[in-house]
Amino acid sequence: MDLQKNQIDVLLRVFDDLRALIAALKLQRWEVVKWAATLNIALAAASASFEKAQPAIFACSVVVAGFGVGLLWFYNHRLTQVRARWTLLHDFIRANVINLLETTGLTYASKKGTEYDRTEMKLYTFVVVSSTFPALLVWSI
Repeated sequence: MDLQKNQIDVLLRVFDDLRALIAALKLQRWEVVKWAATLNIALAAASASFEKAQPAIFACSVVVAGFGVGLLWFYNHRLTQVRARWTLLHDFIRANVINLLETTGLTYASKKGTEYDRTEMKLYTFVVVSSTFPALLVWSI
């Protein structure tokens, strides 16, 4: 199939859009970590200001961590969906535009599932969950 210049331009724009979506979703995950940890530390500081620590503040901290972890996994799922579209685009380019393996010896990226960012997700989840510990410490003292 011989693609015309305007069709290739559309393919490249879609490719750039997918790359921008991946960057934006990675940034959203980081923002969730940052705000959940900040809010939990602020809750611990607020709890420390009371003469007697309030268990409700620790409960709020746990709820914030729960929502944070839920949002992290939601954004990771969306990121996996975008990467799946990227693989479909690679397949189309390979079949209709250029075969990188034949031309340059390079291969297209393989399909990436939810496990692709496993290490990053473990670290982010750990940070969000461990941000509840200051509130627990203030409550237990």
